[in-house]
Amino acid sequence: MEEQEQIIVETKGKWQPFEAMTQQTLEVGKTYHIELGGVCEVAVSPDRPTNGIIASSIDYTKDDINKLWIKTGGI
Repeated sequence: MEEQEQIIVETKGKWQPFEAMTQQTLEVGKTYHIELGGVCEVAVSPDRPTNGIIASSIDYTKDDINKLWIKTGGI
């Protein structure tokens, strides 16, 4: 089993694109299981969201329209 690198992300209460914050490029059509340590909020939207869900892990399938957004702190 391949061990995944832990990436620490802090957005200080502002919505940021997940890929930009983690410096990872996700592949369109591929589903990713993402473990989120700590308290953070996530959303899937083409534009900066106004709200999302608090989760400890998510399954995300990248498409051509939407982005995965993350917000830490200030939740």
